[in-house]
Amino acid sequence: MRLRDEAFYLQGAPSRHRAEIRVRFGARVPVNDDLAFSIRFTTGDPRVPTVPNQPLGDFLTRKPFYLDQATLVYRPRFARALTLGAGKFGYPVLRTELTWDNDLNWEGAYEQLAVTSGRTTMRLVAVQSVFAELSAGPDANMYGEQGLVAVKMGPHELQAAVASYTFRQVDRIAVALANGDLKTHNTNALRSNAAGAVVGYQSAFSLVDTIVQATLVTARREYPVSLLANWVVNADGPSDRNQGFWLEAACGRATSPRTWRLAYRFVRIEREAVLSAYNFSEMYGTNLRGSYTLVSYQPAPRVNLEFEGFFSRWITAAEGAANPLLRRLHGVVRVTF
Repeated sequence: MRLRDEAFYLQGAPSRHRAEIRVRFGARVPVNDDLAFSIRFTTGDPRVPTVPNQPLGDFLTRKPFYLDQATLVYRPRFARALTLGAGKFGYPVLRTELTWDNDLNWEGAYEQLAVTSGRTTMRLVAVQSVFAELSAGPDANMYGEQGLVAVKMGPHELQAAVASYTFRQVDRIAVALANGDLKTHNTNALRSNAAGAVVGYQSAFSLVDTIVQATLVTARREYPVSLLANWVVNADGPSDRNQGFWLEAACGRATSPRTWRLAYRFVRIEREAVLSAYNFSEMYGTNLRGSYTLVSYQPAPRVNLEFEGFFSRWITAAEGAANPLLRRLHGVVRVTF
């Protein structure tokens, strides 16, 4: 359960505060030695797959609860390196919110092959996710592949991963955004017909996503240092607007009483670098540069007090428009049970 107070500050606009609640409830059940089933429910709006928050202050109405994950995972005893999953599932790949929001879950199937030799682990993942199934035309799909190598160097670990995400019939997503079937943000350029109706994106999307992450154990084991760099390029996008960068440094985990976690991120995402409907929901998609700060403290077991700050501007503002700094501040109480 998470309780959050959110404040918005933007020059030229009224300041705004809102209270939000997020509740998740789930279970993982082994069916037999090879098969497991997991299920999770969450608050939120079913048309906003990247935001599970439910605002307080809707005239005391009840808050909806929806199916968030439902997954079957098969790991055969005769080939433990192989994992097959299907349903609505969390990410089986290494990624950041530069490309995919933390609260999004793919739908479809994935296959994973993981092999460990000494201090080195190699993992290959393939994903087939359906975004829109239509009777009157081709479906909208995403096909993803990732190769990852993780190497342990004493207590430290270095990971490097390269992924490819190819979208088919992606214009279906733009149309869903325009007609309200999907209510995430959009900052990608759109195409319209002669009547002014949205018919698709100006760009196609075929992403190459590269991540390097180092985890360093310090003298105080509760305070490991994590350094991460993420670069994405849309191979089908215009060359002057098709790249994104995400740099992150963090210290600590805040997973035991009286410990802290500090984190900082710098983000720069060009307009057509990623599909803005599904990336970091807190920073409004693409065509932006900004930073993120986090301070988390655990005063008691399974209780965290957190402060988050998001600060961003457009890379390219609309002609003649101002480009003030948007400040979003979060005060959070998070309980895990």
